[in-house]
Amino acid sequence: TEVDPDVLARKIVQDAPLRTDGLSVSGGEPLQCDELLDFIERVKFLEPDWTVGLFTGYRRSELCTIPAWTKIRATLDFAVLGRYDRAKPCPLPLTSSWNQELVLLSSRYTLNDFPAQSEEVFVGPDGLCQITGFAR
Repeated sequence: TEVDPDVLARKIVQDAPLRTDGLSVSGGEPLQCDELLDFIERVKFLEPDWTVGLFTGYRRSELCTIPAWTKIRATLDFAVLGRYDRAKPCPLPLTSSWNQELVLLSSRYTLNDFPAQSEEVFVGPDGLCQITGFAR
């Protein structure tokens, strides 16, 4: 189902918890979404102080094949580049396998801002358990 980028951006901002300070874009392959730039720009318009990170399977050398990459890159604070490889687990911040790299794209972060990988477990009042993070 296609969703208008403006509708999605407004929904995300509206439903975000109070302490939200950024947006991470991942899942499928975000750089294959024609509306990605429009979506990020709309989120940044609604929440100009939010940071934006992107997780993509593309390697740095492949990004030149993405026509909108230069414009998308200008909206990002960081990106994790490279396809996940289950055979090469990696403990470094935000990268799940050794062939991936964390690239800082703005002055908002330094590498020290990204802690070592961890997992979080949330148990809701209804007993629903959610595990997030980078399980090893």
